[in-house]
Amino acid sequence: MSNTSDFRAESLYNVTGWTALVTGGGSGLGLIAAQALAANGARVYITGRRLDKLEEAAQSLGPDSPGSIIAIQGDITKKEDIQALVEHISSKEKSLNFLINNAGIKGIKNDFNKVEQTPEAISKSLFEGSQIQEWQDVLLLNTSAMYFVAAAFLPLLVNAKDTHGNPGSILNISSMSGITKQSQGGQFSYNAAKAATISLSQQLAYEFSRPTLNVRVNNLAPGYFPSEMTRPSQFPGTPEEIRAQRGIPVGRLGTAREYAQAVLGFAVNTYVNGATLIIDGGWLLAQS
Repeated sequence: MSNTSDFRAESLYNVTGWTALVTGGGSGLGLIAAQALAANGARVYITGRRLDKLEEAAQSLGPDSPGSIIAIQGDITKKEDIQALVEHISSKEKSLNFLINNAGIKGIKNDFNKVEQTPEAISKSLFEGSQIQEWQDVLLLNTSAMYFVAAAFLPLLVNAKDTHGNPGSILNISSMSGITKQSQGGQFSYNAAKAATISLSQQLAYEFSRPTLNVRVNNLAPGYFPSEMTRPSQFPGTPEEIRAQRGIPVGRLGTAREYAQAVLGFAVNTYVNGATLIIDGGWLLAQS
């Protein structure tokens, strides 16, 4: 019979003494994830290209927080920066318990529904609406960089078995946009990249599950949450209006608390591997 004290929230979500890394952790959902881990006792490294945002995020915890947030500037689209990040953290830590591949960009949105609905007009809008390099930039940060970060930190993640009893795990952040059949008003490159993130997560979960590694890899697919990509001002009105205009059955954006709950669940549940959790307020149920 289980001891009911094990079911208390402070026990279920205890990450005291853990070391974590959140890419793109200086703002938005990445910062929420970093704060949630630090608030429960973890030492959290955050990285990104904007030093001012990182430093501001590192100071966002209250003085009584049991954990900490540490800023490291870097560009994970460059292998030399990833390697430097590994070397820096390795010089400070023996292992890594949790890696959140969060960094991403929105990309070009080409709403071809606004043009004349003839084959010629639609073709022109789609073909001329973006450049191939813009697609490559979106795929690079949203998917390709996740692969290289995961590969580079694999030894530190495996080392967590010696320091904490279980190997570390990886959480890749995709989106409901990687699952929907819609282009959501022409954001083809972003949706394609997020779909690729889900596929990458499944492949890494399969390959990293071998006995010599046992590193779990999971995927979180959020819907509309407040972030630099999703401004709350874009969702004005009553719940009824948000349902009608944005297609979210619950009639609101997700909250930081709800996002943190999902992140912490993936961090501590060592029986979850290769999973994708959708947290979108029911958007995919209603919109496909």
